Amino acid sequence: MKNLVALFTVFYSGAECFLKDFLSSLKEQSYKEFDLIIVNDGFEVGEFENLLCNLNVVEIKFSSTVSKNREYGLNYIKRAGYKYLILCDVDDFFSRKRVEISLNMLREFDVVVNDVDIVSNRNEILINNYFSRSLNSSTNIDLHFIKEKNLLGFSNTAIKTDLFDSINFPTNLEIVDWYFFTIILKKEPKVGFIHQALTYYRQHSNNLIGIG
Repeated sequence: MKNLVALFTVFYSGAECFLKDFLSSLKEQSYKEFDLIIVNDGFEVGEFENLLCNLNVVEIKFSSTVSKNREYGLNYIKRAGYKYLILCDVDDFFSRKRVEISLNMLREFDVVVNDVDIVSNRNEILINNYFSRSLNSSTNIDLHFIKEKNLLGFSNTAIKTDLFDSINFPTNLEIVDWYFFTIILKKEPKVGFIHQALTYYRQHSNNLIGIG
């Protein structure tokens, strides 16, 4: 039977130093019935082939801008008929039950966003449960909310794929996650926040937290 769950990321040149943590955290997930959809923008898999074993990988070679790479992957996932989408940035990694808990919560919600621990390049925890400091499970996360505090990102959010149709991002769009989730939240989905699952969000110059 075809997997109904797609995890989506983009591999790019320069991500080599993050890949071991990223893939190890996926291989250790408690729920394993998912496909990992990779848009490969010039990344040489080579020596990392062994890290991909035991994962159901769909690799798509495509090279464009940040926004167009993500557009291409999202449209592939939609066309392929996946029911659930879990977004994952290659420079982050995840708690063991992130996929399982997200899918369980998608029985009740249309969009699920999980908490993050902010970590250094050495995986030292800088801030625990970053979003839980100002949010809880009863927080109303809607279009008005993300205009002020965009916690829905491409590394800590899961959604039902029936919330979007064909995607067409502007070519040089920089804040892709905010743009995408603005489209999604205009449909007024039911959004849930969970603290039981974590993204270990690696803080560096190209990966900055998006909440004020």
